[in-house]
Amino acid sequence: MDPTYMGNDEAGAILAVMGGFMLVFVAIMIVVAIFYLLSLSKALSLAGENNRQMSPGLVWLNLIPIFSLGWHFYTVAKVAEAIRNKYAEAGVDDPGNGGWPLGLTVSILNVVVILPIPFINMLVAIALLVVWIIYWVKIAGYNKAMASMAAPATA
Repeated sequence: MDPTYMGNDEAGAILAVMGGFMLVFVAIMIVVAIFYLLSLSKALSLAGENNRQMSPGLVWLNLIPIFSLGWHFYTVAKVAEAIRNKYAEAGVDDPGNGGWPLGLTVSILNVVVILPIPFINMLVAIALLVVWIIYWVKIAGYNKAMASMAAPATA
């Protein structure tokens, strides 16, 4: 028997392992997406009903494949608007514009990364990951700040 020959059993085993890794990867990505969307939903909740134009529950529509490519634009616009309104209500300056520039960049990169351009896709995917993490951290910072705005002052 030729040692370089791979039989059906070996090929099947390799495919099974690769499939298992893909399932684990997809599961991890879904969990990460849920935590990310929790942050966006929390931002809308903390902004207050009078400061938002979108229900926090609508953030979860971003879990729908393909649809989320467009819905993410709407979501980040409404989250940024709610944050700006909350800051204005509190009389606090917001130099980050509610995270709008970063959120818009994430939305654009989300669309560009699916275009079938081989080498560019990899570079865009790396840029998307970096900007997405920065945006998520920015929203988490806004959440912390808005939570402290809502807390009553103690004397």
